[in-house]
Amino acid sequence: MAMTRLNTSAQILEVMGAPLTGTDLRAYVMSGGGLTLKKIKPSLRSKRCFLIFPIKGSERKGLVNVEVKKKQGKVNQVPSCLYH
Repeated sequence: MAMTRLNTSAQILEVMGAPLTGTDLRAYVMSGGGLTLKKIKPSLRSKRCFLIFPIKGSERKGLVNVEVKKKQGKVNQVPSCLYH
């Protein structure tokens, strides 16, 4: 899903050059999903996964940082890209 969003982003493709190719996952961290108290009521925290992986375009290389959050059964991702 993250690579699809990156390959359809005009801003990313303009800087990196098309097509973008991803490589193996470099690192990930899982967090959340535990119990918390909100206004004295117990509730579940949303699960989050942070991914880091390198990508390569025809003009530049970059490092992608993606935050994936699962809330109420739906997955939301927020990619950001650092260029070399």
